Amino acid sequence: MESEESRVEIEPEVETRFTNVAAGSALALSVATASLHGIGYISMRFRLLALGVEVEHGVLDERFLFEGARCLLQLLITVPLVVLLGSPLVALVALARRSMGVKAKLDRLAVSIWHASPRSLLIFGSLWAAVVARFVLHPISRFQNLLLETVPHEPRWIRAVLLDTSDTLAPLYFAGLLVVVVPTAFCFLRLPRTTGRPARVLLGLLLVVQLLLVPVHFGILGAAATVPRIAELPGEPSSSRIWRVFATDDTSVFLVERPTAQGVLRRLISVPEERIERLDILGRDPLLEILAQAEEGSRAAQ
Repeated sequence: MESEESRVEIEPEVETRFTNVAAGSALALSVATASLHGIGYISMRFRLLALGVEVEHGVLDERFLFEGARCLLQLLITVPLVVLLGSPLVALVALARRSMGVKAKLDRLAVSIWHASPRSLLIFGSLWAAVVARFVLHPISRFQNLLLETVPHEPRWIRAVLLDTSDTLAPLYFAGLLVVVVPTAFCFLRLPRTTGRPARVLLGLLLVVQLLLVPVHFGILGAAATVPRIAELPGEPSSSRIWRVFATDDTSVFLVERPTAQGVLRRLISVPEERIERLDILGRDPLLEILAQAEEGSRAAQ
């Protein structure tokens, strides 16, 4: 009799726990999906801005979810690289700590940083975020309308990453992005809860802006991805080179490069999907690298 009563009491408790776990899992899945979708939307919008493509598409699109997942995967791949690149510095610090004089100085420095005053944390975090915005966000914002205009030569380090087809510089670039976020994140996390709300909100917003740099840069650098080269397009001569640079459910955007007596004419053409009966794909090309090489070749010829 007692076992039956205890079983009756246990079953509602198990059911309640299962319901709570299911509700928590559903909430976590919803938050993760919304976050990936938002990251993918930011990345895709900045990629289209970099390419100079204007096309209408809805806010809810599964490609944004996959774009956000690709951005997150890039971050996960970058974390071991950051650890690997930082290991020599850790080793040097460990060796330096063997000296008593250096060890004492390093310990005092670590204690002073860890126990910095809220005012110092706020000032340093704000100044650091401003420096990052000036020297990291501002330079890459110049890379816009790349399909119809020339690829900027400055800053050279961003151009090198953008046109790198070996995919060796991009991981180092994203490792640097993660590193520059660390000081602001440290200052925000070390701010005492007793700190004034406006100060915490300000530093938190600056940290969010820096974190959003990652999908922004991921989208712009993704503009250098390979695109399909098309054999022909109705209304275009056979001498034209044609690439499909973007597509939605309703519209495809093509870059058409037509030779003329004055040189080469490049145009972006939007074609409704119902007018496209067939597309013959000849291959996939690193379009920005091809355009940059053609530009350099024409300048050398002049």
